[in-house]
Amino acid sequence: MVEILVVVVILGLLAGIAVFALSNLPASAATNGCATESQTIRTAIAAFRSANPGKDVGSTGSFATPTQDKIMADLTQRTVNGQAPPNSTGAGTGYIASIPKNVAAGGFWNEDGTGTSSAMWSITPETTSGVAPTVVATTGADGCIA
Repeated sequence: MVEILVVVVILGLLAGIAVFALSNLPASAATNGCATESQTIRTAIAAFRSANPGKDVGSTGSFATPTQDKIMADLTQRTVNGQAPPNSTGAGTGYIASIPKNVAAGGFWNEDGTGTSSAMWSITPETTSGVAPTVVATTGADGCIA
């Protein structure tokens, strides 16, 4: 009887440790998902620039500072919020498979700059021709560290 009591106590302690250890999983999953997504966008920008020398991501011909929507349209080769890809590659496929979900839809892309999540990223367009846009992630204890 004492042995069974000891086993039950040990199992109780192990269960308590497991619950404590697993309680942080949702926050770390959001952080990791955000970091992975923002790195994917960085890679897509590099791939676009490599495949299209002399072209600015999200801007055509005479340089004009692009919007996040135009940059994303170029990366996906799809229309994003009414913006057709400024630099159609003609291949029909983009550098990323789909348009990332924005913060309002439960994603990590702070598309319009009004997101309040601590795990999000946005694209800062280049202001000079020939300079790549940068992907900026929020930072913090539970933010998107990229």
